[in-house]
Amino acid sequence: MTLSKILNITLIVLVIGLIGNFVYRLPKFSKRQLAPTFSMAGLKSNTVQLDSTNSDYVLLHFWGTWCAPCMKKLSSLSALYASQLDQVYEDSARFRIISIALDNDTVKLKDVIEKYNLSWSDHIMESNEFDGDVTKLYGVRKIPTIYRLGKSNKILLVNPDVTDVANFLESQPLKKS
Repeated sequence: MTLSKILNITLIVLVIGLIGNFVYRLPKFSKRQLAPTFSMAGLKSNTVQLDSTNSDYVLLHFWGTWCAPCMKKLSSLSALYASQLDQVYEDSARFRIISIALDNDTVKLKDVIEKYNLSWSDHIMESNEFDGDVTKLYGVRKIPTIYRLGKSNKILLVNPDVTDVANFLESQPLKKS
C-alpha cells in the first residue's frame, strides 16, 4: 500500500471519528419536544422537581465547576435571574432556573454558588457526572447544556445564549396588577 493511500484512509477515519463524536454530543432533545419530568433532592435540602403541569418559564442548566465555558456563563445567569425576581407573567408564570451540576465536591460547588451569587433555590448535584439520573434522562454528553422550556415543559430553545433568554422574557406580557 502506498503512503498516499495510507494517508487517505487515515484522513477518512479521522473525519468519520470527528463527525461521530459531534453527533454523539448533540443534545438528546430538540425544539418543540416535551421535556421529561423529574424529582430529585436539591443541594439546599429541598426537593427540585419539574412536573408535567409546570406553568413557569424554566431554564435547565447542566454545568460543572470544572468546566471553563460553564464558569464563564455564571455571572450572566445570575444577573438574568436577579432581573426576573419580581416579574410575574400572564397566567402567573415566573422565570425559574434549575441547575444540575456534574460535580463530586459539595464544598467547592457551594463556594461557586455563593461566589457567583447563584441565588435560585433549585440546585442539584449529580456526583456521577454524566451518569447521573437527570443527566442521563436528558442525554447530556457535554456541558454546558441548556434547555429553555416554556409552559407545560415544551422545549423552546436548545443551548440558547443568555441574551436570547432575556430577549424572550422581555417579549412576554406581564400579569396586570
